[in-house]
Order: sequence, then C-alpha cells, then structure tokens
Amino acid sequence: MDVNRKMLFKLLRYFSLALITILASITIIVTGGCDGGGDGDKDYGYIYGYATVEEVVIEVLESFPVQINVVASGYIGNDGCWRIYNITTTKDNNIFYIDIETRKSADPNIPCTLMVEQFEEVIPLDVYGLEAGVYEVDVNGVPGSFELSQDNILQE
Repeated sequence: MDVNRKMLFKLLRYFSLALITILASITIIVTGGCDGGGDGDKDYGYIYGYATVEEVVIEVLESFPVQINVVASGYIGNDGCWRIYNITTTKDNNIFYIDIETRKSADPNIPCTLMVEQFEEVIPLDVYGLEAGVYEVDVNGVPGSFELSQDNILQE
C-alpha cells in the first residue's frame, strides 16, 4: 500500500509541475510575451547582462585543417524573460575570449515566469592558420583549453 501511495504522490507532483508550466506559458502568450506587451507607447529599453556559464566543453573535430567547437552551457538571468542577445569571440595571443551577453525588456509591466532558462550554445572558433600549441578558452570567466599538435594550415 505504501508503494502505491508514493507513486500517487509522485504522479501528483509531476502533474502539478506540468500544469504550472503550461499556465505560465499561456500567461506569457496572452500578455504579449517577454519582448512585447505592457505600455505600447513607452520604450523602456533593455536590461543587459551575461549568461551564467556552468560548463565549457571543447570539441576537436576530426578533420584537417582541425576545427574546434566550444560548447557552453548554463543558465540565463533569474527569470524566464532573459534571452541570449549577442555572442562575441575575440583572440588575444593564445587565449580565446567568448562573451555570451543577455538582455530582457526593462518594461516593468511585462510578466515573466520565475523559471530560469537553461542554454547550450555551440560556438565555432576560427583556428585556421594557427600554429601548433596550447590554446586557452574563456567563456564568461569559465576556462577551457585545447592543443593543436601541428600547425593548422593546409600545405600547398
């Protein structure tokens, strides 16, 4: 009997979470979403920030010249209205800096869910022509590295 009772509580918990998610989504759709709605005549602009990166994985694709992808994952903002706005990559010596910028509307009349948005972005690095060596990657402060065992250029 205890097993059935535990199963029932587990089912009720999952059903409740699903119902809350559906109702929150409907609320956003009906009220104009995170990027619209509110006072149509006022331009509140945006609030900007950076994604919280929890993990950086370096993918070395088996090809020549070698291709490198950075897979960054984490979460965006502290509510459901934040979105990834811009991803920039810059290189300084042997370090690639990747900034994942976020934004949301500054309109206080736009309802947002309290659900944090998870993300995973695959960011290709421009590594053609690089010399053999160890390279570091910094994604919003989270480090990673990879090594090129030979110069990454086609010989003619």
